[in-house]
Amino acid sequence: MPNPKFNWYDKVIQISKPEIEAIIDDFFWHHKDQRYLYHLTMNGKRKSNRYDESDLRKINM
Repeated sequence: MPNPKFNWYDKVIQISKPEIEAIIDDFFWHHKDQRYLYHLTMNGKRKSNRYDESDLRKINM
């Protein structure tokens, strides 16, 4: 498996909604799709969606 692009607690934005900041809450390797998927926390609440690496961009702290 390749290394993940993001790690726990990385601060990211969703590319389609750059005004909203989030934190990587969890991630896992999806065997069928052969890619990492990420769960995000926004404003202290975990989002139910799973995000692909191409959906996210890391914010430099």
